[in-house]
Amino acid sequence: MVKALIIAAGRGNRLRPYTDERPKSLVPLLGLRLIERVILSAKEAGIREFVVVTGYRGEEVRAFLGDGGRYGVAIEYVENRLWRRGNGTSVYEARGLLNGRFILLMSDHIFNPEILSELKRCEPGERECILCVDTCMEDVVDLDEATKVRVVGDRIVDIGKDLRDFNGVDTGIFLCTPYLFEVLERNIQAGRCSLTESMRDLAGEGGLRALPIDDGDYWLDVDTPESLRAAEKLLLFKASKHALATRALYRYLNTPLTRLFALTPITPNQVTLLSLLAAVASSLLFIYHHPLPAGLLALLSSVLDGVDGKLARIKHMKTTYGGIFDSFVDLYEDLAVFFGMAYYGYVETLDPLLWFLAFLALTGTIAVSVPAGISTPTRRYWVSLSKLYRCFPFKSRRGEVDRWVVECSPASKDMRYLWIFVGSTLGQVVATLWAVAVVTNLMAVYRLLRAKLTTEHLSMAEIEEYLEKIYAK
Repeated sequence: MVKALIIAAGRGNRLRPYTDERPKSLVPLLGLRLIERVILSAKEAGIREFVVVTGYRGEEVRAFLGDGGRYGVAIEYVENRLWRRGNGTSVYEARGLLNGRFILLMSDHIFNPEILSELKRCEPGERECILCVDTCMEDVVDLDEATKVRVVGDRIVDIGKDLRDFNGVDTGIFLCTPYLFEVLERNIQAGRCSLTESMRDLAGEGGLRALPIDDGDYWLDVDTPESLRAAEKLLLFKASKHALATRALYRYLNTPLTRLFALTPITPNQVTLLSLLAAVASSLLFIYHHPLPAGLLALLSSVLDGVDGKLARIKHMKTTYGGIFDSFVDLYEDLAVFFGMAYYGYVETLDPLLWFLAFLALTGTIAVSVPAGISTPTRRYWVSLSKLYRCFPFKSRRGEVDRWVVECSPASKDMRYLWIFVGSTLGQVVATLWAVAVVTNLMAVYRLLRAKLTTEHLSMAEIEEYLEKIYAK
């Protein structure tokens, strides 16, 4: 199994005042220390064994992380007494614990795990290293201080902070072989102790390969107070999962709550329970004829439903059970709110049709969210209709309509509860219930027909390929 080497020896003078009382790797960011984020991101990519090189206030790093047991990983430590000479010495000091290829990471770089997952699939040559390169450079906070690279084909031909002719930035994420230690040894003996200098020599030998990161991937070097604030904004932005039509509103509403909860011990599942309590309170207020506060609590329930997932992604607390628990709670929330709205309308009109309307709204909601079983020759898949129809290819003739439906998701929970809030504010509770019942069921029928029209020309192997894409998300 491939190990990860994390350099955590530096002092971090540029990050002051945050590093006045602690080592740089222990600076907090949204409820986790920087090095914790590195370890947990690598863990999500399947890495379980780590070597951490410490230097400045290294005993604090070791005391905080321990043996890695609370993270579900194993951590070994190396102390680098020469850390002031350059970060190349930190890598070199770990040579005794790394016999095969290894991942090299910086303790102050945040990144999404997919970058590492892609890097792990690469096979470097015996005298080669692979560096993940950011060719877009959109999220780089201080380009002048970034380590730049010039890439020709799949090879990095030059690397350094002072490059004028460059087409990418070093992300600080490497896949290395033990040959790197030979290059480092030569350079350290010559007084050239930075990692970049050894990587430049390796590039000169043709042994530094570039792996461009995907457009949807992110990384950031947390090196200054400005970049620390930028990292917080980046993590909050990337953790949001909302339909296009409601994305701006819900980000505005749930970002402050997510930031607040991230600084507390509260878990995503506990936030899910708070969302359920808000939905039940909304139902009771509808029953007792207080539609305005009922609508507000329904909106709060939907906001909290976004916060739990966002919190799980930001703090690396995603679990299979958490996803299942959230899906079950969503159904109970819909049941409570629709029942309250139906009771409100029934008392107003004495029309028993309102109960059927609530049943219809709940049925439509279930139809687009509850997973269905699909059998192929090799396995059985369980996927929701909403995910199923998103993964099959668009047909050109109906592509624009399909894309609008996918992006705007008019039957999504965000949209449903926004309608409920607006309708309740306007005193149109019954009309809103009608709208939810009609739209959710129309969307269920649309998605079902679209799945049929798209899959009927596909082979079973092609269908299984698309289903695998769903499972990979």
